[in-house]
Amino acid sequence: MGNKHVLATDPRGLPVEFWDERWDWIKEKHADLEPAGVTEEHFKNAIEKPAEDCIFDSKKYPDCDLYYMRFNKYLQIRVVVRYIDNIGEIVTAHFLTTRASGESIKWMKGRNG
Repeated sequence: MGNKHVLATDPRGLPVEFWDERWDWIKEKHADLEPAGVTEEHFKNAIEKPAEDCIFDSKKYPDCDLYYMRFNKYLQIRVVVRYIDNIGEIVTAHFLTTRASGESIKWMKGRNG
């Protein structure tokens, strides 16, 4: 097993852990991330300061929270985090041009804290 570390703390104060093996898996499954210059730091920023100050629920990833970050004019990074006992673990991350339909706001700054 590789190293695991706390990568970020989300706006609700929940820690998010990240395994080295998961980063390797993400780079393999979403091969466009690394050549574009995406690093763990992008994931950290998406989790700590999500776009629109919102965290979303997903239909596609049950029991997961979604964090977005604008990467450039055309692309966003979506980071998918599963929480167990209020500790999050990154499941996957990938580029999107628009947020998927069917996602609902789970947390919004000012509304939930």
